[in-house]
Amino acid sequence: MKITTLNLAGYKNWNDRVSNITAYLNDTKSDVVFLQEVKFNIEYSPFTQSKYLNSLLSTPYTHSQSTVSRIFESSGNESREGLGVLSKYPIVDSEVIVLRKRADDKHTRIIQKVSLLVDSQVVNFTNVHFSNNDYSDEQLEETLRITKERNETSIILGDFNIFNIQTVSNLYSSDYIASTEINQYISFPSENATLDYILIPKTLKCSSISIGENLSDHNALTVDLAI
Repeated sequence: MKITTLNLAGYKNWNDRVSNITAYLNDTKSDVVFLQEVKFNIEYSPFTQSKYLNSLLSTPYTHSQSTVSRIFESSGNESREGLGVLSKYPIVDSEVIVLRKRADDKHTRIIQKVSLLVDSQVVNFTNVHFSNNDYSDEQLEETLRITKERNETSIILGDFNIFNIQTVSNLYSSDYIASTEINQYISFPSENATLDYILIPKTLKCSSISIGENLSDHNALTVDLAI
């Protein structure tokens, strides 16, 4: 099963980037694509970015879903932002969970839980975009706790906003392997850093990891997993 995650970075330089993004998704032929910073702005399109991208692909994904969690206003222009998923497999269940918000944190963050029916078995995913501050570690811990208390095996992926996730490996190492433990890569090139990861349950095997460049301020991350 081929899986891609990408922070779209909203509409920044969108007209210059959209063809690169669709070309990458056409080339990778991923089974499922998870997106962060998926925006909706009627000035650009009556559809969210994920649905608009899907309409441009040579083979559009049969199943899609996007969730708006935040509203931005600038110069009288309103944008809404959230998470999205494009899937070749049926989405049998989905849920959005609002993470705890600290009083001094300007961000309200959500996680998007998605269950796909893959060859008669259900495979669970958790799409994340944590705060770009000290609360990202706490949000990871909360996400892992929710998943564990549900007795759920879930592939957790997205923009963690954590520089070097292995510094908090005590939170996940008993059940997961981080993608950077399999192959070192850069996902945030402007700072020569990595913020995007896939936490792979130890019950699964990863056969390859690759990077897509020049798509947004983040690189895309694509993995092949044996489900």
